[in-house]
Amino acid sequence: MALFFNFKTQKSGSEPAAGILCSAWHPEFPILAVAMDNCTVSLYNEEGDKHDQNGVSRPNVHCSCLAWHPKNKLLCSGWKDGTLLFWSEEEGQRESTPIHADHAITALCWNASGTRLLTADKSGQLGVWKIDGKNRLTPMIQHKKNGAITHLAFRTRNKKSDADKGDGDNSADGLAMEDLDASPDDEKNMAAKFNKDCMFFFGGQEGIIYLADDNGNIQPSSSPLESPVAAILYYANKDGLVCLTQGMHLAYWTIDSQWQFNQVMKVKVSATQNTDGGMTQVMWVGPGLLVTSNNENVLRFWNLEKDENYLLQFPERDDKDENRKPSLEKIACIAYNRLKRVLASGTRDGRMVFWQFVGTESTVSPEDWEPYAEIDVDPGIHEIQCGPGENLLSASLQGCVSILHETILKRKMSKNNCIVQLSPECVFVETLDPPQSNHT
Repeated sequence: MALFFNFKTQKSGSEPAAGILCSAWHPEFPILAVAMDNCTVSLYNEEGDKHDQNGVSRPNVHCSCLAWHPKNKLLCSGWKDGTLLFWSEEEGQRESTPIHADHAITALCWNASGTRLLTADKSGQLGVWKIDGKNRLTPMIQHKKNGAITHLAFRTRNKKSDADKGDGDNSADGLAMEDLDASPDDEKNMAAKFNKDCMFFFGGQEGIIYLADDNGNIQPSSSPLESPVAAILYYANKDGLVCLTQGMHLAYWTIDSQWQFNQVMKVKVSATQNTDGGMTQVMWVGPGLLVTSNNENVLRFWNLEKDENYLLQFPERDDKDENRKPSLEKIACIAYNRLKRVLASGTRDGRMVFWQFVGTESTVSPEDWEPYAEIDVDPGIHEIQCGPGENLLSASLQGCVSILHETILKRKMSKNNCIVQLSPECVFVETLDPPQSNHT
């Protein structure tokens, strides 16, 4: 039997309550970074205890985003005044070279190897950073565009697709700081010079997606989208990019041999207007399979390989509470654990529902998802995230974060004694002869 143990980050009465702004799990270690509205970032282990008593803080300024190094215990935090602060177990807190002065940091992104960091701000400036073996960062180059840059994604090096696009092999060690608003006449020549080892996509308020590298080359999508970007995802299997806009248009491009965007699909998602503050999300839940969530009582799935889509209905509660209106329950946020292929969803009233993928590559229907679990936490869920491994999930609430640890309950029987685990700190012990039982 599986049970979710609920560990809260802010223990009752142990510290003043603070609102949760954002959070991020380290991809390999069970460390959760939580930014709060008391101008601090705290670090917690998988049981909700402080991993580091000091954490990160900045007087009178709120943290706006967080990003862990993919391999090292190195956290980058972006702040509303444009500051970048770093935390590591060896050095604690330290500040970076200021290149986003006075402009709120809006997005952070590491590449898969942890050798490059992208930082973006509200003014439309994007910075590319190089990191060495001692976690020291050096600014490499800047791109400047109109409006806030809000979403970033690295292109994963694909040897087959790179071979089809030529043999460009450019150095990535330049340290120039340039403003690179390339004219259309220059873009064709620049496309042949892209550094394939460090290419990335970005977009934001102006509704244009860009492909760029750390040498200063940049290529825009063929035409602007009708509204600002809400999410972008790199499609590794097809060497392409998927974008969801705030106006709920879903677009998909592939990249050709000249590093040009070729639009494959653009559709309007038939979703209701998001007016209640829930998250608009899109994420991969399988090869070529996307799920979108827009504060509705359904999840929308898109199979890009087969050009098919379907809906998964949020289930009504089994209880008989006449005061509850199940049909009005809306999914505020979602998260996906790719190791177990489990999709989690959460509502504002604290209800969490899980499904597990049981379909095959040839099936495309809501029956591909089987109910897995359902639990209740405190009301106010506004973000959920899967931690490293198979069994960790966090739910950001109004005044704390609930860390949910899925555990297989233990049981043991020996001669006349039977022991059954009931919770993290409680077991039931029963002696059969003579009959006797107690909790401990």
